[in-house]
Amino acid sequence: MIPTAPAPGASIPVDGRPQYQNYLIVVPGAADGALSEEELTALAQGLNQSGFAYVARSGQQEMADDSCGVRYLPLRGELPSFGLMTAVVVINDQAWAARAAAAYPGAAVYLLEPSATSAPCLHGIGSALPMLAAARHCSAC
Repeated sequence: MIPTAPAPGASIPVDGRPQYQNYLIVVPGAADGALSEEELTALAQGLNQSGFAYVARSGQQEMADDSCGVRYLPLRGELPSFGLMTAVVVINDQAWAARAAAAYPGAAVYLLEPSATSAPCLHGIGSALPMLAAARHCSAC
């Protein structure tokens, strides 16, 4: 299980559940290149502003943190194990999105399907996560 800690100043309520948010971005091998490194970084750093953002990607060799506190994890055969996940964004892979929904039953799971001809479509995530509201949506939204 990957350790998570409350943000500075976060309190733990009586029921023992922390008042912080964990976000996971899943970038499977088939999705490599679907988002530019800049788009992926912006998405992760935006999510990190209201909690803890983790990026699990198949091309990642070992765990690393960036200067903004985003943690990058290797994605191999299984999803990272967390105690509590707020939302999961899966890039371009319906099978991994289904796995995420099963692995994190309390989390909102979003499938981000960027195409070469249009900006990434967030299929409703913009309204759920305000820092992404400015993203353009596809005609299916």
